Amino acid sequence: MHKQKKVNKSEFRTCFSRKAKGHPTYIYAKVGDKYEYIGLTHAPITRGIKNIPLDVNPSPHESAQAYIKPNTENEKVKFFEKKPKSDWRFSRKDKIKVRKVIRNSKKKKTER
Repeated sequence: MHKQKKVNKSEFRTCFSRKAKGHPTYIYAKVGDKYEYIGLTHAPITRGIKNIPLDVNPSPHESAQAYIKPNTENEKVKFFEKKPKSDWRFSRKDKIKVRKVIRNSKKKKTER
């Protein structure tokens, strides 16, 4: 099996898979027919795992506390909304947190 090409991305889309249940996600890469992403949520804890609080909610329409999940996930492209959310952004400090989660997930994959 040949290695699929990875295309780096930086966009927010809502995912409608059974796993994400309509939550917004930050997509950082596309590999084959899947997006690699970090889930966003308002919950401080998801399935017993502590989420990472963001300094600024990436949605310009919300001021509620937002969190990113501490691990990355992947899901088929067909489960995501067609158009990215053009007005969503991470603050400078939050971008550092996001990069750290992505870096840690790469480390875990190489350790397997």
